[in-house]
Amino acid sequence: MEVFATLAAMITLQSEGLFRQYAAETLGGVIPATELKEVMYQAVPYAGFGKVSPFFDETRAVLAEKKLGAYGTRTGDNQSRKSFRKGLQMQKEFFGDVIDAMYQNTPKLLIHIQHFLLANCFGDTYTRNGLNLAEREFLAFVILAAQGGCKPQLKSHIQANYAVGNSKKMLLEAVTQICHGLDIPAT
Repeated sequence: MEVFATLAAMITLQSEGLFRQYAAETLGGVIPATELKEVMYQAVPYAGFGKVSPFFDETRAVLAEKKLGAYGTRTGDNQSRKSFRKGLQMQKEFFGDVIDAMYQNTPKLLIHIQHFLLANCFGDTYTRNGLNLAEREFLAFVILAAQGGCKPQLKSHIQANYAVGNSKKMLLEAVTQICHGLDIPAT
């Protein structure tokens, strides 16, 4: 998970050069191409496509340098893509009954945003193959932690990490791993 934390933090913090170097060092031996691709796909709904897009280019370049060809097998499918029902099921598995209350309390004017987030983050991304749920939720935590200013979402994803079996120790180790790149005031 240390490699996942480092790659996710580099994406979130826009460290393209370091990402390319680290991906080249770890690709094939430590992390397979499929998992590297899935780290980026997992980053999209949390960091945004605009921030993640250059890292797809960096990954293509590293794969070409290592003569590993294309990304490999497709890990998503049209059945799970943007699946509201599957995403809702997964969201409830992670966060419990609070999800029903969240949807009931969301103003009608904003409910489309909740539905988009549900379908995109959970129905589309979490249902992909290539990484398990614990790895995906760990990445969500790292990306949110690296962004800063996401305290409510970070708290929710800490709970979700526990729900999928990730430990407090693992999350603290991830923060320790990525803190060198974060804007932490020296006190």
